[in-house]
Amino acid sequence: MTERELFVAALHLRDAARVAFLDLACDDRAVRSRVESLLLDHERLGGFLEPSAAPGEAAPDPNATTDLPGEHLDTVIAGKYKLIELIGEGGMGSVWRAQLTEPVKRFVAVKLIKSGMDSKAVLARFEAERQALAVMDHPNIARILDGGVTEAGSPFFVMELVKGVPITEFCDARKLTPKQRLELFVPVCQAIQHAHQKGVIHRDIKPSNVLIALYDDKAVPKVIDFGIAKATGQALTDSSYQTAFGGVVGTPEYMSPEQASLNNLDIDTRSDVYSLGVLLYELLAGSPPFRSADLKKAGMLEMLRVVREEEPPRPSTRLSTANTLPSISANRGTEPKKLTGLLRNELDWIVMKALEKDRARRYESANGFAADVQRHLAGEAVQAHPPSARYRMWKLIRRHKGRVLAASLLFAALVAGLASTTWQAIRATAAEREARKAQGLADLDRDRALKAEAQAKADRDKAEDESKHLRQTECYYYGSRAMEMGDYDSAEKLFVESLGLARSRRGLGDVETQMIVWPLANLYAQTKRPEKGEALLRESLDFQKEHGQADSLPLPYAFTLEPLGRNLLQQRKWAAAEAVLRECLSIRENKTPAMYYTVVTKSLLGASLVGQNKYADAEPYLLKGYQGLKDTAGVPVLGEGPGIGRILVPEAAERLVQLYEATGEKDKADEWRKKLKEAKDAGKPALTP
Repeated sequence: MTERELFVAALHLRDAARVAFLDLACDDRAVRSRVESLLLDHERLGGFLEPSAAPGEAAPDPNATTDLPGEHLDTVIAGKYKLIELIGEGGMGSVWRAQLTEPVKRFVAVKLIKSGMDSKAVLARFEAERQALAVMDHPNIARILDGGVTEAGSPFFVMELVKGVPITEFCDARKLTPKQRLELFVPVCQAIQHAHQKGVIHRDIKPSNVLIALYDDKAVPKVIDFGIAKATGQALTDSSYQTAFGGVVGTPEYMSPEQASLNNLDIDTRSDVYSLGVLLYELLAGSPPFRSADLKKAGMLEMLRVVREEEPPRPSTRLSTANTLPSISANRGTEPKKLTGLLRNELDWIVMKALEKDRARRYESANGFAADVQRHLAGEAVQAHPPSARYRMWKLIRRHKGRVLAASLLFAALVAGLASTTWQAIRATAAEREARKAQGLADLDRDRALKAEAQAKADRDKAEDESKHLRQTECYYYGSRAMEMGDYDSAEKLFVESLGLARSRRGLGDVETQMIVWPLANLYAQTKRPEKGEALLRESLDFQKEHGQADSLPLPYAFTLEPLGRNLLQQRKWAAAEAVLRECLSIRENKTPAMYYTVVTKSLLGASLVGQNKYADAEPYLLKGYQGLKDTAGVPVLGEGPGIGRILVPEAAERLVQLYEATGEKDKADEWRKKLKEAKDAGKPALTP
């Protein structure tokens, strides 16, 4: 595997799985060092802010409950925000119109997390949105007013109530002309520029996130919903959550080509410039460059390919070929022919510059985009211009590379055919001059045919394997995302299919197969079917033992032992869990005594001993596990991000409470209850505006 392939494959794995993968897949120390450095740089530079949302809307947790209109009605949040009406709802949160009851009465918007959706990932994403809004102060961005925690312990934040409608609906309802639409579009660009200056990339600019409200009868754009925003530098929040490999972020019709990559690791502010271009395209031409219905018909991978590779028609071309041109022009207060003429040339150039696939050819900033629109409105020369003939030829070849390749092959075939004919004539003349051994030539031809057949079969087998590998990777990727969002039924089907393909391709001992076993076993544990996970993990361990991997690759072997130990604890098989965890601990203490997952194993071993009433034996393991986790609470861990200890410390403290309750040591139990509360408080995300 190349360095890039190693990096991409390891990116979505958690600590144990990531180290195991690199142990098995990379023998070159220098290459491994560079890959690990890239992974750490990615996490330090804000990669943890990228949510693994599905294109469009994220799949909701099946245990989550929809916020029905009456569920929170009349609830008072933080003693002063009375919820009045549900005004918006997404995959993980809901927005309510609320009345501030003190010190003055006014209407505000309150955003809450849905019931059942308070996972670490959702909490971190919610906090990231709140922090993104908190750092911005712009008249065209919805302001945050307050934040805190509800009586139930869920975070909330309060924003100004924007009484508006999506910008496209407002413009069509008022039948605004192209000029008026451009004037309304400029402050939207300026608002996004302000966000960029504050280090925030929106990543989901679309009409429903740009509302138009009337203030003193003046239309004012308001940019909302920074729920999937990304930091360009300093992280927006100290909380972290895991990113699945290849997370696709945004709404397909409006996302940039960079966002449409399965590995969108290099998103910058020009991605928002592209989305602004899509928004302007729709304001002028009546629909986005790639229509929603067409994209949905194509399927996920084809949809992303279209966004990445296909060139959209110019706005004027879209209008001239649209059956709905009369209604579109009527909504713009303009005659059809005149509307097409208004868009042709400068407005086409401006929009298409923002929509360049190569971001280096786009406007460098949202302000640059707005400035060119203002130059057009003022009748000045614009920065955008029609592409050169050379550039158009390059784009034509790239757009029709299949046809160009076919034509090239046809030409090559003609040349080859002519050469073959000439050569045959020479051979025929030579045959008349000297005798040839017919049988020898026949044997030679037969050998060539056999070699060609063998090569063709090898090519077919390789193509079939690549097809299976693509499907295997696709199932693993979407299974990981489905599991993260709580859709366990879909995740199980995808993981099982991925595992079957991996085993048929490489067998159970291959690293790719092992990487699928771990999350599938974890899924069985989370869905209360630990016996299935146990069987899967034991099969994996047996294979590793039979093939000597337990001795030659002890750390990956330990990475399979730990989840088996957790599985047995869940089934209350205390003695079996003790045996497995002692074996795991002996490997880890010998190889990585200072690593955080070694102390995790100690805490788990202590739990297995408590289950057998071996309290005296359990106490030192539980104490060492707690102290070790506390010592590493603020240390970044490869694959886990900073602060993983803050999540696990309360779990270790709770085991000590259970120990001392069982032994009747009330004072110690009370002491550890206090430490448990302190650990839980320390692990909560900060909610400072």
